[in-house]
Order: sequence, then structure tokens, then C-alpha cells
Amino acid sequence: MPGFRDRPRVAVVDFDETTAFPGLHLEFTYPTLGEYVDLMVTGTVVETTTEPDGTQVQATREMRAAANHLRAWNVEDEQPGGGELEPTLVNLLARSQPLARAIIEAFIVETKEVPGPLDRVSTSGGTSVLALPMEPLDLAGPPVS
Repeated sequence: MPGFRDRPRVAVVDFDETTAFPGLHLEFTYPTLGEYVDLMVTGTVVETTTEPDGTQVQATREMRAAANHLRAWNVEDEQPGGGELEPTLVNLLARSQPLARAIIEAFIVETKEVPGPLDRVSTSGGTSVLALPMEPLDLAGPPVS
């Protein structure tokens, strides 16, 4: 039996005319399960880091994850002669609060479920679950009596 390779999957989000940002196009890679669990537990924790250019940046872990997994977008520099901006944390944080929140929310919503449908029936004959639980994990466990 040939081996399985977990190839990177991409979530594509296109905002239409019924949204606040018609024409916005985003592409995100899916986080690993470890990243996902970490975001569910600590996503709103604010961290200060130094970017490669030396810039100090304060951002939540959700913001950082969205920027790290943002593979492509069509956001342009508003300066005359400016072209499409690189999809980086610094550029994400420089957007208006409504636009930045929409991008972060799109990452969270679009990458929380496993892409489906599966193309074959489970070998057990049952149906396959395509969604990961979205509730916060109870890491403390049941009360000890």
C-alpha cells in the first residue's frame, strides 16, 4: 500500500457584494492540529514580538496565526503607485479594524473544519465526521471526588 502524504490544503475566501468588503480575496493554509488547539486555548493572548525587519509588534495569537497562514490576498497599498501588499502581520495590523477583523474571522471560520466531502465511504461502513469540535477543551477534566 502506498504511503500517505498530508499535502497542504488551502481555504479560499471571496467576499461578495452582500458583505462589507466586496471583491476581497483571501487564501489561507490550514493550521496543524496542534496550532488549532493552541488557538482555541490561548487565541486571545497578546504577545509582543520582533519582526524580521526589527519592528516590535503586539498582536494576539489569533492575529499572528491568521497572518502566518495567509498565503495570498488582493489588498492593495492605498498610496499612489502602490501595488498589492504582501500578506504579512505588519500589513494586516495596518488595515482598518473592521477589515482586519473580517480577515481574522475568515481564517478562524474557514479553517476550523476539515475540507470535505470525503470521496469514499469509511472502511467501517459508517459515516465519517468532517468537523472538529469547536468548543473549548476542558483540560482540567472531571472533578475529583
